[in-house]
Amino acid sequence: MTRINLEEVKKQAVHDGILEAICLLRETRNKVNALVLDEEVACVTDAEDQLIRMSSSLCSFATELSDIIGVIFSDRADEAIGKALKANK
Repeated sequence: MTRINLEEVKKQAVHDGILEAICLLRETRNKVNALVLDEEVACVTDAEDQLIRMSSSLCSFATELSDIIGVIFSDRADEAIGKALKANK
């Protein structure tokens, strides 16, 4: 039976730049959501509605990037597994 190094496949398959962007978007969304609860911000007219729209947009961006990273991961993982299988022959 062929052994595939899963850690090596993971390293080769993950796109660091997109993963970092997703993390930053989620962190930003959490900060925006916290602003909704901030009393000083809450007293600004329409601030809550604007912050909720911003949070929703950040969620959408993260989802779209997740779709992209999924495709890249799948392609890279398939390539890395193929290389591992060839190397073990």
